[in-house]
Amino acid sequence: MAIGSRFLNDTANYYMNCKANVFTRVLPTYESITKAFGSCIKKSNIAILEPSKSEQGILEKKLCDFWEIDYVLCRESGSYSQQNWESIISGSKMKLFLVKRPKTNNDNFYSFNQYENLIDHIFRKY
Repeated sequence: MAIGSRFLNDTANYYMNCKANVFTRVLPTYESITKAFGSCIKKSNIAILEPSKSEQGILEKKLCDFWEIDYVLCRESGSYSQQNWESIISGSKMKLFLVKRPKTNNDNFYSFNQYENLIDHIFRKY
C-alpha cells in the first residue's frame, strides 16, 4: 500500500480482514511514521523511504521484489508517485490498483494534480 498515512490503518484493516498480507511504504515524516507504526500492519511489513526521482523507482522495485508483492494500491493523483508505480509495475507480474479521489459537491473546493494547473486556474479566475 502506498496510499498515504491518513487512512492507512482503516484500509489495511479492511484488506487484512480479507486475508491479505499487507505491506506499506510510507514517507519519512513524523505523521506517516507514527500512523504506520500505530496501525494494524506488522512492523516488519513497514518500509520508511523517500522515493528517489532520479532512480526510476529502484528502491520501491527492490522492496516489492524482497516482499514478493503481488498487488500495489496507490492514489490516482497523476503525480510522480503514481507515474513511479506505473513504471515499476510495467513489465512485472504485479498489478496496480489506483484509488480515486472522492468527488465533492462543494463549488469552493478545487483539486489539482499538478502545480502548473493550480497556477493556470488562479490566473484564469482572477
